[in-house]
Amino acid sequence: YYLLQLKEKFPQTIWFAQADLQLAKVSLGEKDYLRASGELRALQGRGIKREIAEQASYLLGQAYEMQGELKKSYAAYQELRQGSPLSRWATQARRETRRLREQQPELFALTTADTLTAEADLLIRERQYDEAEKTYRKLLELTPEGRRRARFFMGLANVYRALRKGDEA
Repeated sequence: YYLLQLKEKFPQTIWFAQADLQLAKVSLGEKDYLRASGELRALQGRGIKREIAEQASYLLGQAYEMQGELKKSYAAYQELRQGSPLSRWATQARRETRRLREQQPELFALTTADTLTAEADLLIRERQYDEAEKTYRKLLELTPEGRRRARFFMGLANVYRALRKGDEA
């Protein structure tokens, strides 16, 4: 590998993280998912540019999925969404989590009030207000009475405030 030779020759280069990311992409392309996931995990532990770290997190989720480690894949996507909710890579991760939920509902379905609430809160942070509104409305339907309804109404009010739908809030 030419990149490996460059890394050995110039270990202090500012392009080190980018080169490591490219090596991980090569490993993914060669279907060496175990090596790719190791390279991507190694990238996460270093103080690197945010864009590189976000892409590495997304690709790590992809590598885990290719290895059949769906729970690790889902966790990597969720960690990216929570850590960088407005990142373009978080947008991709949101699509992947949705797909995994649809394909593996027994593992990833949002079936409890706690998981639905966490998802709705995350959707607000990602500025996905329409999806957050639907999720809070679903929570209100599932909770006809009780103290938690106030929390769900507050979440819905936050959605409307963000959308400037003052009349509905």
